Amino acid sequence: KQETAYPCVVVNLITPGPTNTKTAASDIDITSVQVDVYGSTYTTTAAASAAIRSALDYYAGTVTLTGGGTVNVAHIQYVGEMDGYVERPDIFRRTCEYKIAIRR
Repeated sequence: KQETAYPCVVVNLITPGPTNTKTAASDIDITSVQVDVYGSTYTTTAAASAAIRSALDYYAGTVTLTGGGTVNVAHIQYVGEMDGYVERPDIFRRTCEYKIAIRR
């Protein structure tokens, strides 16, 4: 049986999409990302979530991808959060949403 180390994070891509313009193809895609933070206590879950928000909110710059290549992030915006609790295996969860503007 494999044990999970907490806190841990799961990132899900929710909706990628271009921004619309009247005269040309979009050069910025807006992507919604859901970040789920799990922890063994509410305090550690909230602290990990706050650290992630501090690193991401209003970030702009070049991101190097694990598999190679880069992404030009124009802007990251924190949208909101929701707390939850998972009875088995007795862990806390905080779900946060971010909008990421990616310059193509």
